Amino acid sequence: DVKALLDACDRHTPRGSRDYALVLTLLDTGLRASEVIGLRVGDIDPRSGLCTIMGKGRKVRQVRAGAKARAAIVRMLGYRRDVVPNAATNGAPLWVGYDVQGREKGALTPYGLQAVLRRLGARAGVSPCSPHRFRRTFALWCLRDGMDLHSLRLLMGHSDLAVLQRYLALAGEDIERAHAAHSPADRLLNERG
Repeated sequence: DVKALLDACDRHTPRGSRDYALVLTLLDTGLRASEVIGLRVGDIDPRSGLCTIMGKGRKVRQVRAGAKARAAIVRMLGYRRDVVPNAATNGAPLWVGYDVQGREKGALTPYGLQAVLRRLGARAGVSPCSPHRFRRTFALWCLRDGMDLHSLRLLMGHSDLAVLQRYLALAGEDIERAHAAHSPADRLLNERG
């Protein structure tokens, strides 16, 4: 699904470049919708990927964006006339909306973010396509790749593990794969022949 979404972005246009950077940022940071649209250009260090986030409950936390997300953001900012990509003090909104003629129309709103993802999902054949689905995907992929719960909790901005554990209840397919990989009886019989 993620590859289909990325393939549906025309990276040679300001809007398509924004969409591509947005997908990678949502996937790579696990940010809430309100946190993503609240980002300013100066909130992300293009060299280190360190992002300063104003999170839920007005709590400040830091997350990181990987090299591919950062490169996509820098490319997207190259289309913008109102920003200098490497200026850490730039308070311009990171994400902007576009009108039907492709002209910038100000900061992306929560409704605008939903609309962007809905349109992109429709082009890519991915439904549902929402900020929360990216957040859950981030969490699941990080766990599957071996990230510890404490680090994931901090990155996602949860106050305790109970919230994260409810959020990340393993899907049936995860449990099925885990059992197939670790079934004691199957492993015993495979070893004995």
